[in-house]
Amino acid sequence: MRLTRYRVTNFRSIIDSGWINLDDVTTLVGENETGKTNLLLPLWKLNPAGGGGEIEVLADIPRRRYSELRRRLGEITFIEAEFAVEEALANELGTLADCDADQTRTVIVGRAYDGKYSVAFPQADPILVVSATQVVTTLSKIVTHLSQLASQDQVTWSAALLSAQAELSAARQGTGFYTHAAVAKRIMVITATMLPEDAVASHDVRQMMLDEVEALFAGAKPQQPHDIASVSRLVIERMPQFIYYSDYGTLDTRIYLPRVIEDLNRPAEDLGRKAAAQMRTLRVLFQFVGLSPKEIMDLGHEGEPDTDLSQEEMRRTARRKEEREVLLVSAATALSDRFRAWWKRGNYSFRLSADGNYFTIWVSDAERSEPVQLEGRSHGLQWFLSFFIVFLVERAVQHSNAVLLLDEPGVTLHPLAQEDLFRFFADLAQNNQLIYTAHSPFLIDPDQLSSVRVVFVNEHGETEISADLGKLERDRRRTRAMFAVDAALGLSVSYPLMRYARPTIVERISDQTYLTIAKIVLIAAGRIQPPREVVFLVASGPEAITATASIAGSKELPTVLLDSGATGQQAAHTLRNGLYACAKERILEASAFADVPDAEIEDLMPRELMLPAIAFLYRTNDETLFSENYDAAKAINPQIKAYCQRQGIVLQPGWRADLALEVERRAMLKPESVPLKTMDCWQSLFERIVTSGFDGSARAADGVALQPWTQEKASLLN
Repeated sequence: MRLTRYRVTNFRSIIDSGWINLDDVTTLVGENETGKTNLLLPLWKLNPAGGGGEIEVLADIPRRRYSELRRRLGEITFIEAEFAVEEALANELGTLADCDADQTRTVIVGRAYDGKYSVAFPQADPILVVSATQVVTTLSKIVTHLSQLASQDQVTWSAALLSAQAELSAARQGTGFYTHAAVAKRIMVITATMLPEDAVASHDVRQMMLDEVEALFAGAKPQQPHDIASVSRLVIERMPQFIYYSDYGTLDTRIYLPRVIEDLNRPAEDLGRKAAAQMRTLRVLFQFVGLSPKEIMDLGHEGEPDTDLSQEEMRRTARRKEEREVLLVSAATALSDRFRAWWKRGNYSFRLSADGNYFTIWVSDAERSEPVQLEGRSHGLQWFLSFFIVFLVERAVQHSNAVLLLDEPGVTLHPLAQEDLFRFFADLAQNNQLIYTAHSPFLIDPDQLSSVRVVFVNEHGETEISADLGKLERDRRRTRAMFAVDAALGLSVSYPLMRYARPTIVERISDQTYLTIAKIVLIAAGRIQPPREVVFLVASGPEAITATASIAGSKELPTVLLDSGATGQQAAHTLRNGLYACAKERILEASAFADVPDAEIEDLMPRELMLPAIAFLYRTNDETLFSENYDAAKAINPQIKAYCQRQGIVLQPGWRADLALEVERRAMLKPESVPLKTMDCWQSLFERIVTSGFDGSARAADGVALQPWTQEKASLLN
């Protein structure tokens, strides 16, 4: 059975998740505290593998609905999972339900808070069933009538009836009913074989039997396949188990064997969550080594202190130690070989040693050949080794017919190592479906965005999940949840883009938005045809600009566009006397392209877009107040601040970015609202961006094509 989708209702922060479609590997992405874990736990509790997974009513029912639901536990199905049923099992279920196998190829299993399961076949038609008591009564009547016939065939008839009763008993599905089809098939066969057309008095008897059968079938009632106990039992028996991983039990370096032996024999609930996870990892580690902790101790036992050993005893002790060393070397070699196949960030080798009561893990690699205890290496390496060992060993035993649920795997890994998890997950998915939660863009595969589900908190504080990766306008919660997906997609795009693009550094996100608007409108109008993509990188302050320029300018320093206020002028001065001392022409200021002093990037945007956006975002009873007092000869940002202060409007952090997004929305809806004067200003700016620092020959070689403006091209904006 393969899990195709599932639904969570009334579980912790989730009121109704809706149906969540699944792939071989599915990623649940969202911020911390959005309820991603709450989407894994119900699946685990549907059919938990091993220990744990108990339903905890007090913790699992949503707090705000606890008083309402606590007395209706059997009515509240908190998890439903839909499975695609493989052909062999579908045939088996169809046989039990006496229906076509196509009707049992999809099954939904649910579990309520009282622990009871429900089973449904959404594609199945109702099955007609008849009461077992009615069938017995009908057969008894037929026997009575037949026994009254004086015929030499009576013995044969009795044998046939007994055979029919046996067959009907076999057809009974563990309930008080027989399926209509099972009864009809057998009784009609009896009628044909026991009462041939030429039998004496057969007509009257046949009619009597037909009347009885008709009366029996008249009482047939519709019933679903899941109402047959043996069908539901088989579904639950064959349903995949769910294995939940959250604590991966990072290994200690130096392991005290007597304590391990003691803890391995204690119940997990007595150890605490962290210690239990570590014992789990140690258990599978020793299973991988092929030795028990006690055996490792016994093989190294040298006898009681201050005891003289005979030559034979010393030879046996040496032999045991040699055997232990060989076993540990063999296990370490196998572990190193298999680990290197997945961890691509270093050619690591492991050594396992035992000294007295201590077991130690040592690590070396190609760059640092001297062995170091595991705890001396990165926490990411420690985590991945523990994670790897658990999956390597457990999946061979426990992971058969199982769905793996991983909660925030790899959070301590370097981004490149997090990418290695994709290959590991792909391997696991060959035998097991996998669902994992993440908030890192490096744990999202940009080539498999169809398998990503976004998790966020709605305005009521409830967890929602969606496969729609679009960000609803002004939905900040959804936008924040989407950040990791956006970042993953941006990373996949940025590598090839930055290799060939012409980057320009700006001071803030709002600048990036405004200049992107200008670029799109100019290209649509045919004003510019840049041979290489022009991208805008955000870096605030001289230090950040210097660092960004050093990274982005592998071949040449990128252009920098700054505001012309005091802060921008100071940044320009610092850069021209520092990194850009030999490329001063690549430091551009907004005032060179605007008609106002101390201009900022907002002053390069047309008032036809800016003023309606300001009126919309900072509404008052009189929407014309700002536009009536706006002075086009002055920078617009100080005027916005003064206006909001007069009106008692508090500008939130990031207000410039919000304004830029509103201007972008309006510009994309009506690009024709951009006046020609603004277009000329933008074209002049982009000519400097594309050609700054290059002479004519370089520009020609670069293929710059800046087109003169014509009235005909204005039609492209309409």
